[in-house]
Amino acid sequence: MPPLPTLTIPALVRLEQQLRFSPKETLLQDILRAEGLARDIEDDQPYPEDWIAFRVTGHRPELATPELIRGELLKSELSSLVERLCDAGKIAIDDVNDASMVEADDLCTRWNMSRRTLVRMRKRGLVGRRLLAPDGKPRVMFGAATIEHFEKTHAGQIARAADYSRISPEDEARIIKRARRYKRWLGWSLNMAAERIAERFGRSHEAIRQVLKRYETRAKEANERSRAGLVINPQAVPPMIFDEAEPLTNRRREAVYRAWRLGIDPALVSAKFRRSRPALRRAVAVARAERLLEWAEEGLLGDEPDRSDPAAAAAAARRDLGMIEAAAALAGAIAPSPSSKRRGANPLDAAPVVTGLAVPVPRTIDGFIAAARAAGPVVAIEEKARLAAYHLLRRRCLDEIAALHRLFPRTISLDRIETMMRWASRLKLELIRSQLRLMIDTVEGRLSRRMEDLPRTSMPRMLIEGVQRIGEAIDAFDSSRGGRLAGAISLSMDRHAVRWLREIKPLVVVGRLRASPLLPNMHDLPDWSLMVNDWQRWLEPHPGVRRAVDAGLPDPAAADFLARRFGWHGGPPATLASLAEHFDFTLVRAAVYEQRALHRALHPERATPVHTA
Repeated sequence: MPPLPTLTIPALVRLEQQLRFSPKETLLQDILRAEGLARDIEDDQPYPEDWIAFRVTGHRPELATPELIRGELLKSELSSLVERLCDAGKIAIDDVNDASMVEADDLCTRWNMSRRTLVRMRKRGLVGRRLLAPDGKPRVMFGAATIEHFEKTHAGQIARAADYSRISPEDEARIIKRARRYKRWLGWSLNMAAERIAERFGRSHEAIRQVLKRYETRAKEANERSRAGLVINPQAVPPMIFDEAEPLTNRRREAVYRAWRLGIDPALVSAKFRRSRPALRRAVAVARAERLLEWAEEGLLGDEPDRSDPAAAAAAARRDLGMIEAAAALAGAIAPSPSSKRRGANPLDAAPVVTGLAVPVPRTIDGFIAAARAAGPVVAIEEKARLAAYHLLRRRCLDEIAALHRLFPRTISLDRIETMMRWASRLKLELIRSQLRLMIDTVEGRLSRRMEDLPRTSMPRMLIEGVQRIGEAIDAFDSSRGGRLAGAISLSMDRHAVRWLREIKPLVVVGRLRASPLLPNMHDLPDWSLMVNDWQRWLEPHPGVRRAVDAGLPDPAAADFLARRFGWHGGPPATLASLAEHFDFTLVRAAVYEQRALHRALHPERATPVHTA
């Protein structure tokens, strides 16, 4: 059964949705008109959507901005449209009443071509119908008028397809022998050798290239089996000719990206994957861009407004403008940083936004509870400033991700987006930290017990889940509407306390607590500062880097560089461009310095010393 083709042109998709529920007689007339349209289309001519609908249905719709479709693209999908209309109407061979219809196999025999070549012909305007045979199975058939017109207009292509012959084993051996000679004496690549051999043998470049690639694949597999001892006669193993590096697939690109994050020497990565450093840098950039695009599509940075709907786009613009104006007013009301005095009120220059960030979090249960109890009351103006800055950073990241080039993303843009996302995580961490006391009070109020008296077996998971629930409430909170964050978090924490109470209920009896061993006060909590946003797994360095920086690297300059880079000095993270200006580096030198500093922090015993010049 031939598969039902898909449509990629939105105008044809809309047209098919309008016609698929029409009566069978109406669909037959639309199909005849679509076949006639395919014969009248010129490849270089653009055609408006309303005119196409008129040619197929006989009625011109009223469209404010009709889509323009290039003739070559329209011709390539008209056959798919006709097939889908035939399938929607369950049109059978008996409904056509045309004895001159030719099946696809018979047409292949008539033109002396394969089915795959016939599929390519259909992309050039050969419209086929999907008709139900008496046995109930669909068959692709072609009308006599369509075949005759295509034979007149594409006679040369049909003749070349009929003259095609497969490469014989003798010719394949000669091709491989000649390619080996080109490689040995001229040092040519596989592609260069295929181009010259194609001229000598009168074949297409792609056909010769596929022959050489198949030989290289077979030779590589045979050599691998020989090295593994799976070949009885090693002399029969065919030698490889070109032994070119494998393409950077998604899996290999991810491996290059992980090596870059760990600060591994680019020379080692280049030797491992047999790619130049510029090629590896582009692979890393593409991997970073793909991840950012994936996060934006998943909604980790907020919901993208529907730009096609004017009302929704205008509402989103008003909300963003109100958020920026409110944040700017807060920035002017709070003690500003020195830079904001020079540039004026900026939401990202307010003192709570650029100071007091990335303080280490407690890693024990007792430390977590003590820190939560010791937290003072939340200062409303600081909370609003950090909330406004957090949502503003996410919106800016979303806008810049939408402007990224998919194949050649700029490294400076990627670094700026990732730095803003790290900054947003620092602000969210402080917002969560300010609400921990509320979480403890809510849980104790529900359980009527102090947290210190509860069993500790499930407490680590409960505390981490509580942190995550606070983070979800922060993401969903709309600071432009006013109100306090505590209101939204109280509801979330109350539901969280009820769930946890159900889990520990078998351990608690009325009036007293069932005996339960208390665990020692060790590091029984993960570093939850790296769990406030899903993207931190990919944007934050290895935890060992911060431990090395806090312990003091042998090179103070490298420790200061990494602390400023990732915002561990109390201020916001810095881009490579700003660090290059601060340390008087070039931008390239700053990138190299970062990689060497990361490697030295993770492997101090075998790392290359970091030099600034």
